[in-house]
Amino acid sequence: MFGLFRRGSDGNGAKPSLDDVRFDARGYTPQGEPQPGKVRVWHTPEGDGLGVYYFPVSPDLPSTASSVDDLAAFYVQLLGESGGKLVDVNVTIAGGCPAVCTILSVPQQPSGRTYVGSLTVPFRDFSFVIKCQCAEGGTTGLKEALLFDRSQAANVPMQIDVGQFHIPSWDPDAEKYDAEFPAHPVARARRVLAHVIGSLVVAAEVKKLPGFALPQ
Repeated sequence: MFGLFRRGSDGNGAKPSLDDVRFDARGYTPQGEPQPGKVRVWHTPEGDGLGVYYFPVSPDLPSTASSVDDLAAFYVQLLGESGGKLVDVNVTIAGGCPAVCTILSVPQQPSGRTYVGSLTVPFRDFSFVIKCQCAEGGTTGLKEALLFDRSQAANVPMQIDVGQFHIPSWDPDAEKYDAEFPAHPVARARRVLAHVIGSLVVAAEVKKLPGFALPQ
């Protein structure tokens, strides 16, 4: 059984709406529409927030992106000097539509990171965005410290960059660590996005509307 989406018109010239997308929301707790017609919200069983957004304007994605690397550069530029990090970006198919899937990491106060996973389903004149927000709780940084210690024990060489030591190609947010640290917010974000992508349904009438070109 899908979430509480219903199509509210006969489709004859109707504008797209939140009712035109749905996904398997079993086990999620509905939180209503904080902005009626614009966003619907759930809480996941792990306590993370999940929202479905409808934006009735052209997507703010770069129309000239010819590769996933171009999309990555776009998101890195958006993050700027905020301390945020682009964790993942890829182009996928969700609900029969091309979509952009991203995970961003942003600093929390006083410590830790919040991971924001987004699935953007863009069309020429509008878009749907399914977004989850997964915060790091408790004692932060334990995963990173453990993986760092492990790399040191394995004698992985370190380098100095801009006056700081770092390990080349070391990425504690890499997907390969999700099974070992399933409660970490980046693993939770990936699970939610995978679930949404795997169960997303987009109304047939909407899929006939002009699309938005994404790189392959």
